[in-house]
Amino acid sequence: MHCVETARLLLRPFQHHGDGEGLFSVVGNDPDMTWDHSTRQLDMVTRTAADRAKHFDEHDFGVWAVVEKESASMIGQCGLQRLPESEKIEIVVYTAKRLWRSGYAYEACVASLRYGFEVLKKDEILAVVRLENESAKKLMLKLGFTHLRFDHLYETEVEVFVIKRENFFASLDDLFIVRPCPRTDPAPA
Repeated sequence: MHCVETARLLLRPFQHHGDGEGLFSVVGNDPDMTWDHSTRQLDMVTRTAADRAKHFDEHDFGVWAVVEKESASMIGQCGLQRLPESEKIEIVVYTAKRLWRSGYAYEACVASLRYGFEVLKKDEILAVVRLENESAKKLMLKLGFTHLRFDHLYETEVEVFVIKRENFFASLDDLFIVRPCPRTDPAPA
């Protein structure tokens, strides 16, 4: 299990216990911060954090908790996960609304893509974006993704983007440190 460090961020695996409140501080009950534009209660967000931890346990990669190094506070989540019932990998990113347009989502995505291509040796990574999410579409295009298809996933109409390893270019000047990151809490029995 790995953590990834960038210039301003630490991407670390979610803990089985204790990260629900941190994630809730990012998502809160703001419908702009959820995939389906619904509000979330603390117990539901806590289950999401635990599910993220479980994905790491099962696949040795996943969606990380994104921590701002300067404040040491969780500001979002970003990383890679398997598409349901598929071997395909998708990128996931959410950052705290107060930090939108700060470049944190881009920085976390670049680190996640580098991890996917350089460490996991994936040939391609997908991005699944709701049709109305223009900001996410712009971010994916800025990262180098291209349109693949329209589809119906996660119970809604989406646009699927793809980026191939040979088409991904990250600046080698950007800080990108991958290190072992043992979990500090045990998996539930």
